[in-house]
Amino acid sequence: MPSRDLGLEQDILGSPNRMPEGLDYARDVLKARWDEWETQVLKYIGQRPPLLYLCVAYARDVIHGRWETLEPILLQIIATDEEIADVAVDYACDVIKGPWDKLEASIWIRQCPAPVAVDYTARVRKACWPELENFLLTSTPDDDVNQALVKYAANVLGSRWSDAEKFFLAQPTSEESAAAAYWYAKDVIKAPWAEGEHLLLGDTIVANWYSLDVVKGRLSDQLHSNLVLLSFDLTDDEGIKEYIKRHPR
Repeated sequence: MPSRDLGLEQDILGSPNRMPEGLDYARDVLKARWDEWETQVLKYIGQRPPLLYLCVAYARDVIHGRWETLEPILLQIIATDEEIADVAVDYACDVIKGPWDKLEASIWIRQCPAPVAVDYTARVRKACWPELENFLLTSTPDDDVNQALVKYAANVLGSRWSDAEKFFLAQPTSEESAAAAYWYAKDVIKAPWAEGEHLLLGDTIVANWYSLDVVKGRLSDQLHSNLVLLSFDLTDDEGIKEYIKRHPR
């Protein structure tokens, strides 16, 4: 039986700030579950939801399996706090080591940031998730949804996704659609995307990145001409200035 330090234990249990020490103590000294710490940290979680990340590490490193008491608390908190939604992905991936039925049956997929749901699909399901695809493709376009569609094509499908391309092309020219066109070309097609290049005019800095990272040179005649025309009006635009400096009018 390991030698316990009862004074240290009381100090750890008495402060939410010292909860991380409890993980180290259980794993490295007790080498077993620490019931008193489990009770206390679950009480503190309501005040400090980020402690959920610590609890996931405890389940992984000390329990070496699912922590049944933690699960309903985790599901309840992530339902209202999207900033820590990714803790559910960590728990499913590192502790359950597979799909989490109760998570998938909840409305989490519609509440969490869209890229987090894609991360769950890539890391945990490791296969297509039709329900998520439908949810994304019927969502109102915004930066989160666009980013999620790019990540889904790159990390789940591993190929171009015609439905996502239609989703991007249906959007007006904007900073969000410019970013989507850039990342889709860079991370999915890994080559210029002629059909989506007009979207890059929504953000000239992104258009300049596209010339550097995707085209690796002068842009297509149409896009180049459009940027040149813009350069006469937007004389202080950093994206255009950088591009024109490398590829003069």
